[in-house]
Amino acid sequence: LVIGRKRIFDLLHLRTPGPLRRACSTFLVVLIFISSITLVLTTEPVISTHFAPLLAAVEAGASMVFMLEYLLRLWSAPERLPTRPAWQSRIRYMGSFMGLVDLLSFLPFLFMLTGQAQTPALMLLQLMRLLKLTRYSPAFNLLAEVLQEEAESLLVSVMLMFVIFIFASVGIYSFEHQVQP
Repeated sequence: LVIGRKRIFDLLHLRTPGPLRRACSTFLVVLIFISSITLVLTTEPVISTHFAPLLAAVEAGASMVFMLEYLLRLWSAPERLPTRPAWQSRIRYMGSFMGLVDLLSFLPFLFMLTGQAQTPALMLLQLMRLLKLTRYSPAFNLLAEVLQEEAESLLVSVMLMFVIFIFASVGIYSFEHQVQP
């Protein structure tokens, strides 16, 4: 069981060399794109009414695969830190950014199974699947490292832009309120 868990961990974290790793990662990348395109197609009423069963089947299949992937990542999480208790590693994965992205990739589908209508908020959560692509591209990893290293500078920049935005909004309101109520 431990050997199987290690193999699953290595496969999901792209540590297994060879065609199986390439096939698994290629399958997941293609599935992410197909499910995202399917989601976009559901917003067009003509396409949605004519192909509703097909679009629903693609969404269901993709969500099931993403749920299986999440459960396998959760099960194999102790392999990342073998010296810690398994439950700590699993909680750490569940609370990590990518763990949350993995959860949000199938959670909206489960809500819709309970009768919840597809809302814009659920659609945005489903589009979080695109963030899963960061696992499969070195360029995304580099971008994540830069953002992490420059987080403080970026936060200061965003705060400064927010302050400027507020001043500009108050200024426009003050000067143009009489003409444009």
